[in-house]
Amino acid sequence: MTKDPVCGRQVDEKTATAKLNYRGREYHFCSQDCKRQFDQRPGSYAQQQKRSAAPQQTEGGAA
Repeated sequence: MTKDPVCGRQVDEKTATAKLNYRGREYHFCSQDCKRQFDQRPGSYAQQQKRSAAPQQTEGGAA
């Protein structure tokens, strides 16, 4: 499972309605509408997903 970068829904990579390779990374979408929105501003959505995928630091300083 992965997350649709536009709406945040969980998407199964095998059954995703649409997918797209952007800058060497594959993105999966729950609908054609979400893919169209991504197509209009790919850098914005890709950057948001990259930030949300970054490891979070814990109180001890380790990720």
